Amino acid sequence: MCPGTSLGLQMIHATFGAMIQCFDWKAGTDGNLTSVDMDEGLGLNLPRANSLVCIPVARIDPIPLPNQGKD
Repeated sequence: MCPGTSLGLQMIHATFGAMIQCFDWKAGTDGNLTSVDMDEGLGLNLPRANSLVCIPVARIDPIPLPNQGKD
């Protein structure tokens, strides 16, 4: 078994949270879709019929830090 599995499982939450906090997400290859296609494909685990493509758009100053030496 991989010795880094427990660290990876703990870090996934922080990484996913940072992705949600630091980016706005647009659906579609051009970021112009207003809704996501939720059609189901064929298979045992019910895959999507069409791939989900999202474009991350960076937010301006996502985490403002107080008193950055401007006193």
